[in-house]
Amino acid sequence: MKKSAEADMYFWLGEESSVGQNSRLLLEDGTIYWTGPKDDAVRPTGPFDPELPVLWFRRRDGSSETLLFNHSTHNIGTRKPGVRSPGFYGLAAQE
Repeated sequence: MKKSAEADMYFWLGEESSVGQNSRLLLEDGTIYWTGPKDDAVRPTGPFDPELPVLWFRRRDGSSETLLFNHSTHNIGTRKPGVRSPGFYGLAAQE
């Protein structure tokens, strides 16, 4: 196992509410939307968590060792047409 360089750890708790939403919507007839038309949506079936925790490990020379983030959400769209993404990780991978 290769030993990494010494690094300082930084933590940031941000918020990103523009890329996601609760993907299940309650419809007027009591069913839950997953795919198809959603013209009769009443409300989301649950909450949406916009928190975006970030861990950054910076080497002593100022370069980055590692950057980790977590944003478990369904994104609203994709970076390119014709693809689906399971969440924010897929959106980041497309970028």
